[in-house]
Amino acid sequence: MARCFSKLTQTSVRIEVGGGRSFDCPMLPVSAIDEFDGIREMLGSVDKPETLREVFRRLREMAARVLPEEYAPGLARFTLDKLIELVAYLIYGDDDDQPAGGQAPADAEDDLYEAKKK
Repeated sequence: MARCFSKLTQTSVRIEVGGGRSFDCPMLPVSAIDEFDGIREMLGSVDKPETLREVFRRLREMAARVLPEEYAPGLARFTLDKLIELVAYLIYGDDDDQPAGGQAPADAEDDLYEAKKK
């Protein structure tokens, strides 16, 4: 039996924004992992307010790269822990991600596998 590694092909995550609304958002590229790790290291050595402001700025900038423009201004309202959570989600996704269209990635992969067998 083959093992499924959906993270190899995942390119978007589903974000809920309240009011029953959600949207598919492109994930940050794998190359963003190093940048994210660097920001987290910076956070571990915050010794002045300017450094903390820089951490916030860089995290907001990372998220804004892939979020629809209409949502990017709202990033200024995020606490540090929520901003880190959002950026991590945009990089790594989640195993139970479902596109806004409704079909779970695992189902889509099964459909693709079945189509290739034919």
